[in-house]
Amino acid sequence: VGGSNNAARSVIEALADGSGPQIVYAGNTLSANAMNRMLKQLEGKRFAVDCIAKNFETLEPGASFRVLRRMLSAQYTPEESARRVICTGTIGSALEKLCKEEGYTFVPFPTNIGGRYTAMSYVGLLPMAVAGIDVRALVRGAADMARPLHTGAPEENLALRYAVRRNLYYQPGYKMELLASFDPPLRWFYKGWVQLFAESEGKDGKGLFPTAAEYSEELHAVGQYIQDGAPLMFETFLDIEARQDSLVVMPDGKKDYFDYLDGKDY
Repeated sequence: VGGSNNAARSVIEALADGSGPQIVYAGNTLSANAMNRMLKQLEGKRFAVDCIAKNFETLEPGASFRVLRRMLSAQYTPEESARRVICTGTIGSALEKLCKEEGYTFVPFPTNIGGRYTAMSYVGLLPMAVAGIDVRALVRGAADMARPLHTGAPEENLALRYAVRRNLYYQPGYKMELLASFDPPLRWFYKGWVQLFAESEGKDGKGLFPTAAEYSEELHAVGQYIQDGAPLMFETFLDIEARQDSLVVMPDGKKDYFDYLDGKDY
């Protein structure tokens, strides 16, 4: 739930090619309908559980973990059930104690960061690796990005420039930042970004309200508000530098008046 869920999910939904096991999300809802749908996905399938809970006091992962343990117990022997449970939690927590008592695998949750900053720890990397993501390349990329942020000139520091621009909009009274892109695979990245900024900045009666729009579908919805609505927000637009796919629109001999698209790539 929260950052412990969104960081891994944003990468998996954007980059996983389907070659690894399917990742099913459970500890992020209190909806009986959503939980029953999730359980139905698991019927007749071999599965393992990674319970991610920093202090094992949050309701959603606690309730989901209990439901999934019962399902494992109904399907496997006690020994095999225990082998299929991994827990990512804080050393010394009730979750680690449960793991020792039941023989579950335990991996440590970083103690010096909050859930929303855990993408490059066991919290995010373990489910990403299971889904088939090249986590070594991901971490190398993060390190390559972090290096110039710590050592480069201020005027070339992308994070600093972004922070300054956000403040320049915030000071005269803009209330919202809209994150947008034309790439649906970034859908869960939006949610991770919203969660990160809302939980970090929404304090003491301050902060920009972070929201997102998935174009081009929502260009025909909130796009209208952006163009002609009240001046409440500014827009941060994401683009992908290296395109992963190509789809050329070819004529099919029908008179549809879209001939200007012939030979054009999406």
